[in-house]
Amino acid sequence: MKPHAFQEAVQEDFQKRQKGRLRKASDLIGVVWRENNNAERIFNLMPEKNEHSFCSLIRGMVKYGAYTKAFSMYADLLNNRMTADVHTFNALLAAAPNTREKYNEKWELIVETLNQMSEQKVQPNLLTFNAVLKSLRKCGSLARTQSLQTLNEMKALGIEPSLATFDHLLGIFYKAASSVRGPTDMIFEVLDEIEGKSFVARDPDDVYFFSNAMRVCLDLKDVELAYRLHQLLGEGENWKLLGDAFQQSVFYGRFFNLLCMMEHTKKTPKPEPVTSFLK
Repeated sequence: MKPHAFQEAVQEDFQKRQKGRLRKASDLIGVVWRENNNAERIFNLMPEKNEHSFCSLIRGMVKYGAYTKAFSMYADLLNNRMTADVHTFNALLAAAPNTREKYNEKWELIVETLNQMSEQKVQPNLLTFNAVLKSLRKCGSLARTQSLQTLNEMKALGIEPSLATFDHLLGIFYKAASSVRGPTDMIFEVLDEIEGKSFVARDPDDVYFFSNAMRVCLDLKDVELAYRLHQLLGEGENWKLLGDAFQQSVFYGRFFNLLCMMEHTKKTPKPEPVTSFLK
């Protein structure tokens, strides 16, 4: 079998299941990993399994929610004296908090995975650190301290953060519907850091930054902060990272909601046209 054929089987198996039948409610939630699917059958029939086949299956399991099974397959990879690649470690880091109940256990598994990555001499990249930060959003009170340490290690390695990095930080320090709890200046520090800079897409989650940051502005009822955030869209081609039509509608919906809310309580500066960056 060609190297790419096995990897494609993981995706094709689920695509075929969706054809020729009506959509169910579960389809809207997302496709899940099924026992003994085509990918597993092909993998089990392979006379010689290599690192590529193990890693492809592990990433497929993580993508479709079989988190515990992915770690079990990773253990099989180690038992066969093989090494995972950086993409597989990134997937396992993202899956780690979904396999444990307690916050400290989630973090311990993340650390254990990072240590194994170091032992196998696999160099982390931007997506590695973003995966750690994303997982920390599910680690409760541990998240704030560990996220800052993660960011420091990232900078020590000379890896520039992406918008997804800052989005995860905001997600850790400002929980939905409770942004005013536990005073923090994180969003001000983030805007100070990125103001005047132009970004390019480096992580699929980059497109969530603007809408989520505007949610924080709305929760804090800070109009000036919202204008600072909006102005960032005019730098370079940052507007391309606003996301699809839905994400754009969320961003501007929150922006206008804030403006209407604060209209009678505070005089706001005259804004530039909100669509100016599209010119």
